Amino acid sequence: MGNRIATWAILIWTGLMAVGSFAAFLGIGGDCTGLAGSELSSCQADAWSRGAVGLMLLVFLWLIVLIPMAFVWYATRPKEDLTRGGTPASQT
Repeated sequence: MGNRIATWAILIWTGLMAVGSFAAFLGIGGDCTGLAGSELSSCQADAWSRGAVGLMLLVFLWLIVLIPMAFVWYATRPKEDLTRGGTPASQT
């Protein structure tokens, strides 16, 4: 089985998006030091909502690129050898 470029592209893309998502997840929370009471609560809610939106955008971007790459991967898969009278060569 030969190396398929589409397989490597999908693996690299998924790896990059996993690293990006993990980095975005670590950045959720923001800097709310020095705040108290309702200001602290508001700052934390804002930081978490911005982080959640950012993560969802990364997942959406991953899917938007992954779906066409999956079609290319499927279209370029190795085909069976049908050179022997219309039956697969592995069955004769």
